[in-house]
Amino acid sequence: DGVYQVHGHRNERGVPVRANSLSFNLEDSVEHGGNLRTCTLGEDGWSTAFYRNWVFRPLASRLSLETIRNPADNRVKIRKRFPEWIVRQEPSQTRFDPQLLETMKNHPGVMEKTSAAFPHIVSLNFTRNVFFDKSWDDVVVKARGLFIDSETSEIAARGYDKFFNIGELPSTQIEVLADTMQYPVVCYLKENGFLGNLGYDARTDRPMIASKSTSDGQFAGWFRDILAERMSPETIDRLRRYLRDTESSMTFEVIDPVNDPHIIEYDERNVVLLDVVRRATDFRRASYDTVREAGEYFGLDVKQRAMRFESKIQLLAWYRKVAENLDYTYKGKHVEGFVMEDAAGFMTKWKSPYYAFWKKMRNQHQRVRRMLENSQIPRNAATSIKGTEWMTEEMLSIALDFNAWMLERTPETLGGDIIAARNMYLAERTPAPAARAI
Repeated sequence: DGVYQVHGHRNERGVPVRANSLSFNLEDSVEHGGNLRTCTLGEDGWSTAFYRNWVFRPLASRLSLETIRNPADNRVKIRKRFPEWIVRQEPSQTRFDPQLLETMKNHPGVMEKTSAAFPHIVSLNFTRNVFFDKSWDDVVVKARGLFIDSETSEIAARGYDKFFNIGELPSTQIEVLADTMQYPVVCYLKENGFLGNLGYDARTDRPMIASKSTSDGQFAGWFRDILAERMSPETIDRLRRYLRDTESSMTFEVIDPVNDPHIIEYDERNVVLLDVVRRATDFRRASYDTVREAGEYFGLDVKQRAMRFESKIQLLAWYRKVAENLDYTYKGKHVEGFVMEDAAGFMTKWKSPYYAFWKKMRNQHQRVRRMLENSQIPRNAATSIKGTEWMTEEMLSIALDFNAWMLERTPETLGGDIIAARNMYLAERTPAPAARAI
């Protein structure tokens, strides 16, 4: 009590300069582009300050010097959280290919947006017409979550190339995939939120938080708020340096049951780190081990590795069990599905029958709400349900009963979203055992 500590020892967890009421931590990697921290004892007590260092060696150069100077101790644990393109000291690729950029900007299926928060950055994304018409080509699949400095062509953030659901295209039919994918195939749990991009703007030396192709909208705002809830300002600044030094951006699943409930129910808001993506023209990700190390370092939840298929036989056997199973759960919980990745990096998605069914019922929930508000009551439960051809008899039976249940209610007692409506329905009624023809 009454004794103060001032030190400059390791600060792996990025605590603030005033670590607690009696201890000051002045370590902030100033020699690596961090801050020079100070604390001053004056007549009015202690005060603190920090000063950014703008002159430092790039991370790849520092790693090279470490190898030369001390080959026996290459800081193995620390290096595990860096992607291989930095550890191997590969040439920088942060500027987007100018010829491809020009092609994308002139493509009728690509739209360009500017940002109010980052007016010098444009985002490139495929149009709604491409999505609904399924007019995919080699250019538009790259136009997804791509943020570029309009003057320097430096990439601020890089999302995924567009990839498709099982069964969505002829090339992603399960029989085709089983023959063409390279084994092993690894499945990662697909959380049910919206995609968030966390990048780095070199011009302003700031992290760039974006979603839905913009850093200005409400989804980007919700993403920003949840990051602030989950991470201290000091940790967010360390994350900024990481993205700067590793020439990377990050992709997240943003789960916000308060502002944006989807189909799967969650108890709290969260962000789940999906991948560390190279800020380069060609899509490239860090290994899953690197993603886990980075997530641990920054205190972030990381996507779950769920299953692994060693052969076509294993994949097809699993798929036949789950393809139409409305009761399928993973670790006892209903899930949106899985992202599948083969040994060559090819990606596809599988959506669970539970998710697909209740997503369809969400549309019906919204339609019934409008009908009730306008006093448009159909003669029976079946007449207002569209697009049920893909459903099993069990699904169709539940759909009809759920729709009839909704039509017995009022807009005020229907439930504000599909999760609330589903919970009330399951608590009150047992679905009809047999399907009726529509």
